[in-house]
Amino acid sequence: MDFWLGEWDVTVRARTSPDSNEWAEAHGSQRVEKILGGCAVAEHFAADGPGQPWAGASYATWDAASKKWRQTWVDDQGGYLLFTGGVDGGAMALYGEPREVKGARFQMRMIWLDVTPSSLRWEWQRRADGATGWVPMLIIRYRRRANG
Repeated sequence: MDFWLGEWDVTVRARTSPDSNEWAEAHGSQRVEKILGGCAVAEHFAADGPGQPWAGASYATWDAASKKWRQTWVDDQGGYLLFTGGVDGGAMALYGEPREVKGARFQMRMIWLDVTPSSLRWEWQRRADGATGWVPMLIIRYRRRANG
């Protein structure tokens, strides 16, 4: 996950609701660094919206036994999510456990796309049970800070 290390300015676009085609936009920052002797990656995120300001952090590590990345996310809204994954179809993708809300089952994943030395696109995607395609719910565009 070295491509993700550094100081970033981010633009956050989020659907106004899961079934809406309306999007809201906000700005924020992110710092991603190696910690614990290079055995883990720490993410520190903050944005001014969309909606109310929010912040979170994640910790990721490579699990040699399963040959997968594992990540834990926590945030200031009480969120706690676990992910596993790795390179999938040429992109880095981490998958959450399937969830059920109001009788509907779905899977969530995060995926890093269009990675260059100075920018990347991250998407939080959802796929309904039985569906074939992934639908972006949250898109974050990263721009590396000149001093990062």
